[in-house]
Amino acid sequence: MVFRDILKGLKGEIEKRTRPGEQPTQEEAQPTRVAEGRRYLRLSAWLKQNYRSRFRDGSTTAEVQSQLENIFKELEARGDFRKNPKIVKGFRAYIDGKQYGDLVRVSQ
Repeated sequence: MVFRDILKGLKGEIEKRTRPGEQPTQEEAQPTRVAEGRRYLRLSAWLKQNYRSRFRDGSTTAEVQSQLENIFKELEARGDFRKNPKIVKGFRAYIDGKQYGDLVRVSQ
């Protein structure tokens, strides 16, 4: 009986998440935002440690993106990405995500 209740709960969650056209409530959307923010903590910490002089608080998103593009090109030219292509994908996703609040305070 308990197993059946667990399966019903899972079925309800699956149906709730696969309904087309419905927006998730704030409570459902919040964990993904937190996960996205924490997703790049190590990358932003590494950037702060190694490239802090290139970033300043109050920069526009375009300025930060430009600096990140330059760093990406430098690392690619040196061959630092050859060992692990997963890092390239993550760095590119971070740049394209344009959510640099964990790196610097960005002004719009």
